[in-house]
Amino acid sequence: MAEVMHWLIVRGVAIFCLLACCAAAGAQAAPSSIRYSTRLITQSSVHVIDIDMHDQTLLVTPCAAISRRKKLMKFREFQEASQSLAQMTGSFFSLQSGCPIGDIVIRGQQRYFTQRIGAALVVTPRNEPSIIDGPRGAAGWRGYESVLQGGIRLVKAGQISLNPRAQGFHDHYMERCTSRVAVGVLPNAHLLMVQANHLRFPQLAAIMQKLGCIDAMALDGGGSTGFSYLGKSISATSRPLANVLAVVRRSPQEIAARLQPPVLPDLPASASSLAAPTTPRDRPISSTSSFSPIQRLYMLFYAFCEQFR
Repeated sequence: MAEVMHWLIVRGVAIFCLLACCAAAGAQAAPSSIRYSTRLITQSSVHVIDIDMHDQTLLVTPCAAISRRKKLMKFREFQEASQSLAQMTGSFFSLQSGCPIGDIVIRGQQRYFTQRIGAALVVTPRNEPSIIDGPRGAAGWRGYESVLQGGIRLVKAGQISLNPRAQGFHDHYMERCTSRVAVGVLPNAHLLMVQANHLRFPQLAAIMQKLGCIDAMALDGGGSTGFSYLGKSISATSRPLANVLAVVRRSPQEIAARLQPPVLPDLPASASSLAAPTTPRDRPISSTSSFSPIQRLYMLFYAFCEQFR
């Protein structure tokens, strides 16, 4: 009996130390995966949220109104529903019908089939962000976990590329000087969420270029401008919105699924060398080899703690 008690105590202490190390690792990793800062660029005060998309516990996703009956929600309601770490106004939408002007895909499921106007932020299941142009429809969004279409292209391949009319935007009122939000992709696969006041689209494009974005697009602004970080509103709007772009934590089930080793088909010995991934980019996202030991410990600890919330 004494040996059993000793074994239980030693095992309990070991588990406690392991969880404490995981918590410390998580506390240190969290600030580096999503950061907020203010910068002075071209004489404008700019709010910037930098998201490290290498953190596989993060999900960048559009959030649409909770039901077809309620097509619009307040910015704060979106925040409370998703428990977002960061959030900003989403795509342009019709004030009359409440429908967004671009397609929306949430967790791989298309929520809106629309006029397909404007550029689109797309994110793959590997957390790889990019911005693409042109209407695609349901078939064109296959393979993407998140899609938010309906923005105005600002930067393409590192160069300013601004032509709202060519993208289907013909309202001159949109070109006025007002509050703006934008999203951009950096060369290191980081994603930037940006907000600034009293700007026209050319000024916003210049800011996104100076921030180092290789691709960027503007989202809805003016009276619809909303921007928050860790639950605190930096720019709040009272106007109901059709959708927002949010950064949320993945569910414990999603994290656990990503930690499972991939199920590979049996291959002949001669073909095994051809099937083996040659680079980390070729490996399935669910493979544990995609994460360091510290990341795996942190993700397991996060999933474990979520079960008791």
